[in-house]
Amino acid sequence: MSDASVGSVGTSYTNGQGTNETAASNSLLGKDAFLKILVTELANQNPLEPLDQSEFISQMAQFSQVEQVANIEDRLESLGQYMKFSSSAMVGSEISYADLEDGGIKTGTIQSVVFEADNIKVKIEDGVEISLDQITGFNK
Repeated sequence: MSDASVGSVGTSYTNGQGTNETAASNSLLGKDAFLKILVTELANQNPLEPLDQSEFISQMAQFSQVEQVANIEDRLESLGQYMKFSSSAMVGSEISYADLEDGGIKTGTIQSVVFEADNIKVKIEDGVEISLDQITGFNK
């Protein structure tokens, strides 16, 4: 088995392009394909020239890496869902935030939460949208 086929599975999974569903499908297909190739290699090896142990260990390590990347992706997706759910609890809270225009600290009350593709923002009463990383504190 060549390293390129394992690398292509890892690359297609981790390059960040496409949807989460596509990435998850690619990783599952990659794990299955890797195992099929590995079993085929073992079944068809020449008994007089068995598979090199270092190559076998290398392939198993690559499989482990693919599986770990799949697990990390699942956890990140769960974390993103949790952040969306928990951010809605901020509605009605008074916050302090860094104003990017004048560099000062301002306050406002969160009216709604806005979910963008890769970002979560809050909208305060005057219609200003603030990224979560601009929030400096919650006021009572």
